[in-house]
Amino acid sequence: MTPDKETTKCRVVMDGSGAEKDKYSINDVLQPGAADIPDLCTILLLFRAEEFGIIADVEKAFLQLLIRLADRDALRFRTFVDVNKPLTPDNLVDLRFTRVPFGLTQSPFLLSQALKHQLAEMADQHLAKELHNQTYVDNVVVTRRSEEDAVKFYETTKEFYGNFGMNLRAFQSNSKRLMEHVKEKDKAQNDIQKVLGVKWTSTNDTLNLEIKIPDKKKVTKRSTMQQYFSIFDPMGFLIPATLNMKVFIQELWKHDISWDKPLEPQLAEEWQRLIKEAEGFQKNLPRCAWHNTQEAATLIVCSDASKSAMATCAYLVGNATSHLVMAKSILPKIQRDPEMTPSMPKLEMTALTEGAHLAVRITESLKDKITINKVILLSDSEIALAWAKTDPKRCTQGRAVKNRIMDIRKARDQIALKNATTMLGYINTDCNPADCATRGLTREELQNHIWWTGAKYFTDSLDEWPKRTALFELPCDKEEEDKVNQPLQHKEEEKRPPSQTIQTARSPR
Repeated sequence: MTPDKETTKCRVVMDGSGAEKDKYSINDVLQPGAADIPDLCTILLLFRAEEFGIIADVEKAFLQLLIRLADRDALRFRTFVDVNKPLTPDNLVDLRFTRVPFGLTQSPFLLSQALKHQLAEMADQHLAKELHNQTYVDNVVVTRRSEEDAVKFYETTKEFYGNFGMNLRAFQSNSKRLMEHVKEKDKAQNDIQKVLGVKWTSTNDTLNLEIKIPDKKKVTKRSTMQQYFSIFDPMGFLIPATLNMKVFIQELWKHDISWDKPLEPQLAEEWQRLIKEAEGFQKNLPRCAWHNTQEAATLIVCSDASKSAMATCAYLVGNATSHLVMAKSILPKIQRDPEMTPSMPKLEMTALTEGAHLAVRITESLKDKITINKVILLSDSEIALAWAKTDPKRCTQGRAVKNRIMDIRKARDQIALKNATTMLGYINTDCNPADCATRGLTREELQNHIWWTGAKYFTDSLDEWPKRTALFELPCDKEEEDKVNQPLQHKEEEKRPPSQTIQTARSPR
């Protein structure tokens, strides 16, 4: 039962994991199929790329797929003839599914393959690729630059899905022209919709972030986990408010505490304090993070580390605006031996590397929507930046640092494939937005923090940035330089001995 949903308030779900003791369930013996569902974070990132957002869903998607007759007995179940009568043999009936139900481990795979098969026959293969990459199970999430393109998308996809018996419905968009064009039966009922779990108000085109934590009567290890994971934050926007809760749970695992034993009063009070500091946070972010898709953008990624956590956050900058688009935090591994704990510079180096990986992910995701011509990686650790400059072959800081140096250079090369240059530089701790994601903030502190837009000077030209930033590009490895400077030769020419470079020409007959 899902009474809060507009379309399907009640749906039949098969308990595919249910089984008798010491016996297999149907999900245990089914092949789940290869994962072919796009990354949720990538779809949400793309949803912020253009002026007009559009969402829709496929009506009763799983139930549109027929199960062949020979396989239907595998989906038999016994139920009541009349639920209001007592349990007797006459009041039981055996039924079976004729269509793919919810609850089977392979249902998402079957749906994705059915849609993939139909998309392969679509006339517009560019649109087909977009639909494949931006459909999460049965939820379609796309953007368009103009209202004309938005209307065209609706007309094309509505007809396409209808041709093979599926109905695309529950359309919502911040485009007034599109919503005027959409038939009333195909519209979403409310202006506030959830886009893959994130609230979106289409009337003012904002993403609505909030922290709601369910109450628990007892504070146990199980209840703390349940409360923490009730906060859905796929893009990492709420990391500063939830970090200390995450660190608290990690600390619990250092002690031998059973799942359902109440925590000691001191620990319980500490947890309740952390809940109180985060509970009730609300913030609206602009859904569109880049309005002028004709100009090139700069991606600025900041990183930081503390003894508690490492964090990195990315900003799309240009046209005098700077928007937080994605963030990530990592807790250092628990080391039983204190001497094995990495030093702060090494933690900062790991954070810088994670920032480089995040930059690769974002540039790859946005390559078809936004031109990013410059990537800037910032850290408040001058030691980590000095290590990043070092030739990995000459690194004397150990295997871990050497691997990080090579990872950053590999990321630089991957970004270069998108025609973007990568620079590194210093950012003062006071200006570093990633700093708060390694120490934590209360909901009041987070409300208007630089976390949301980055340092004030991010929107200035690079010439006006603080001199201490000292932006630099990573040097090419010597082998790469030699390879670049070496004249091109054909393979046959490389293998041919010098004496055969010039041969005697035969006289024509």
